[in-house]
Amino acid sequence: MRIDHFAIGVEDVAAATEWYRETIGLREVGGGDGRRFLGCGGRVDFDLAIEGGGNGLRHVAYGCFDEEEYEAAAARLEGSGLGSVEVAFQGPGVERAVAVSLPGGHVVQVVLREGVDHYLRVAHWDAKAAGSPREIDHVNIAVQDVDATVAALDAALGLRLSDLHNVDGHGNVGAWMRAGDRHHDFAIIRNRADGLHHVAYQLADAADVIRFADRLAMAGTTAEYGVGRHGPGSNVFLYVRDPSGNRVELTADMASVPAGAPHRVWRGTDPSIVNSLAPYGPPKTFWEIT
Repeated sequence: MRIDHFAIGVEDVAAATEWYRETIGLREVGGGDGRRFLGCGGRVDFDLAIEGGGNGLRHVAYGCFDEEEYEAAAARLEGSGLGSVEVAFQGPGVERAVAVSLPGGHVVQVVLREGVDHYLRVAHWDAKAAGSPREIDHVNIAVQDVDATVAALDAALGLRLSDLHNVDGHGNVGAWMRAGDRHHDFAIIRNRADGLHHVAYQLADAADVIRFADRLAMAGTTAEYGVGRHGPGSNVFLYVRDPSGNRVELTADMASVPAGAPHRVWRGTDPSIVNSLAPYGPPKTFWEIT
């Protein structure tokens, strides 16, 4: 099982589609019923679904490699004790899908696709999308209860804990979880309200993140934060907002964590937890959610 796609809401579907296509470099691969589907450069499958009606996360989906894995994952999801949610849409190539709601109301799906291509073929990228994301990377949600969300993701998807961020007197304020051996594909931060902090796309390496910052500047788009390197995950980051205010991270150099490794606990409020390259924290806007 691997992270499969994001679905987000936007204020203007046409404007958002153009921004993700022209500025970020995704490719439009389908549409219908007021939605647009876009993919990263390396595959023909969709990685992002966009629909109107206001910004924020609609759902995040994990995909299975075959029918047997899907049946087992769907059974686990349905037996997790979380509330089942009607699947609003499945998207191109999705044969089956089941969904539940996490404690903060975020919707998580398990899906099975028909004929999905799991290989990244760099040579097949559209030349116009050179330097664009090669894959989706992770989602980061804001929740009021980090521990309850960690427990729910363990029960529903079997995600493993890589790191926790603990602050004395406040408990766990952040968590990073994984389905495979990459440090995280699902991250959680504490907030006064439940919502979306960001969705992330993977670039080839740190140099590509710097080149992407130049790409944004050339497109007249101002980055919100970065380039920097996180403590948990050790990944290089660059953050920008889409036209509806949804936060997008471009990232590379994510750490790998062996399957049996214990999770790490980061303590305190040291700014280097957020950015190990600088002794100061992010701008106040960085803690806004959608």
